[in-house]
Amino acid sequence: MTVCEGDSWPRVVVVGAGIAGICAAIRLRQAGVRDLVVLEKAQAIGGTWRDNIYPGAACDVPSHLYSYSFAPNTEWSRVYAPQPEILNYLEDCVEKFGIGNSIRYGSEVVDASYDEERRHWRIEAATGEPVVAEILIVSCGQLHRPNIPEFPGADSFSGRYMHSAQWQSDCDVTGKNVTLIGSAASAVQIAPEIADDVGHLTVFQRTPNWIAPRFDRAYSELEKRLIRRFRFLQTFYRLLNYLFQELFFLAFRPNSLFGKFVAFVTRLFMRRKIKREDLIEPLMPDYSFGCKRVLLSSTFLKMFRRENVSLVTREISHFDKHGVVTRDNVMHKADVVVLATGFHVTDLLAPIDIRGRNNRLLSEAWKRGPQAYLGMTVPGFPNMFLLYGPNTGLGHNSMIFMIERQVEYIYKLLQRMRRENISEIEVRKEVSETFNEELQVRMNQTSWSGNCSSWYKNEAGLVVAIWPYSTVRYWWLTRNPELGDYLTR
Repeated sequence: MTVCEGDSWPRVVVVGAGIAGICAAIRLRQAGVRDLVVLEKAQAIGGTWRDNIYPGAACDVPSHLYSYSFAPNTEWSRVYAPQPEILNYLEDCVEKFGIGNSIRYGSEVVDASYDEERRHWRIEAATGEPVVAEILIVSCGQLHRPNIPEFPGADSFSGRYMHSAQWQSDCDVTGKNVTLIGSAASAVQIAPEIADDVGHLTVFQRTPNWIAPRFDRAYSELEKRLIRRFRFLQTFYRLLNYLFQELFFLAFRPNSLFGKFVAFVTRLFMRRKIKREDLIEPLMPDYSFGCKRVLLSSTFLKMFRRENVSLVTREISHFDKHGVVTRDNVMHKADVVVLATGFHVTDLLAPIDIRGRNNRLLSEAWKRGPQAYLGMTVPGFPNMFLLYGPNTGLGHNSMIFMIERQVEYIYKLLQRMRRENISEIEVRKEVSETFNEELQVRMNQTSWSGNCSSWYKNEAGLVVAIWPYSTVRYWWLTRNPELGDYLTR
């Protein structure tokens, strides 16, 4: 059996209808791929922007940059778009580009195995219905499986208990004692948003974070009218945003003058926001700038000046009916507990069992940690591509840029398969190994491999989530696939 007979496209299955999956479906449909199915585990599209509805949820990349280059939105209300607007934007894209009829909802993929004889993938969904694909594109993302710590006694707590990504929309925190466990990306958005309404807010912090100013504001009607009328202004503004974000890649070289300057300025900003001398030490990080995710907020640190907000750095011992007890045996009463404890990132694609050649599990191939060539292809797993895969996350720019580059790269490879009647394509092992060895050498020159624990690293200390180069370099590497990097049949 051949994938491409004559002038036909292969059958493609995309797993996940978040930003990456939607991008892939749109681009491939535009290219003429008609036999395409998107398998989505939920009953709606959107991925992380569907799930994260907590107060203050918003993007930390400028809205005109955090959108598809082929689908500009002139109606963004703010510099940093709030969650409902991003979700609406994605829903509009699905409708505008007509890919809604390709999405199968409630189809959580649990198993995918490659049939070497027939050269296709057999995908099993939780519904029990098998799907066959000649090309498998996995776009599950890295921020979709909440990390829920197992605190002793949590089951005995009598109040509301939820992860930030599982926010209970009927939960009214007005006048309540709210405990927020965690002080990173979700927490810096939630805490200032609810601080005015709660009776008391207790923030549990394990490690302080680098927090830079968030220059957010609403766009005026005049600005929006100008962008609607003169589209080149939006293109120019997007380019300026991109270049500004790209400049900050240099800040993640800890020994560079620019890196030291950015760290110095950020420390000044943080001190001015904290003001209280007793809080400067617990809220100031002692590790290199960028080792953990740099957060954006102009209100989080200032919030701790309020009388109804407390910072707790003691380790949690257990829960009881009334709240949280720390190791020093102090009870912190709570009516509502919110876990802002992040996601399982380093065990990519879990809990899907993906089996390639010789029935080998991807989890076995990734025993030391997830690795892929250009973050997209894995030796031993033919005709499979990853979006937002290992080492393609960013600490300084828009992930949508990376996703669009990956989708374009995959499209060009499929185009070659179609033209040359190739039925199977698999990255060469030596190509992937050389690429990843060089990548980790480069990683050691950045802040991301520094002296801290972060979700960028796996248990062995290998940085598996972040791209250690500029996005310009990723564009260069993916601009034109080299068929010589692959085994083909």
